[in-house]
Amino acid sequence: MIVSAEEFIKLRVSEVEAEYHRAAHDAADISIWVDVIERYPSFKEWVVHNKTIPLAILEMLAEDADPAVRRRIATKRKIDSRIVSLLSGDADESVRHALISNAALTEKQLRAMHVQDSQWLQAELAKRLAAYK
Repeated sequence: MIVSAEEFIKLRVSEVEAEYHRAAHDAADISIWVDVIERYPSFKEWVVHNKTIPLAILEMLAEDADPAVRRRIATKRKIDSRIVSLLSGDADESVRHALISNAALTEKQLRAMHVQDSQWLQAELAKRLAAYK
């Protein structure tokens, strides 16, 4: 269990494989994740990368100003329908592309994606939807 923001940062930047692994796999209380996000904003993507990250943290970060953070969230299989709905209309094409590529999305969720502004996204979505025919 990760017990502080400082511990998470130490684990994440460690060159010791076991410590680096803990940063990606160990759980932490929500308050610890919030502390990391507030005090170490450059580590937001690594917070999202953690396999045990609570949905509440993903929901909070799904509205982050940084598209790289939102893109990382879009790749997570565990995201719920609220996050999918929010990201499906994201202003950044790369976020929507990551969501289209998420194998956990249902056909219904894919069909609700906002792709009208991008021929590239329309083509990518068509490829994914072809699997349902």
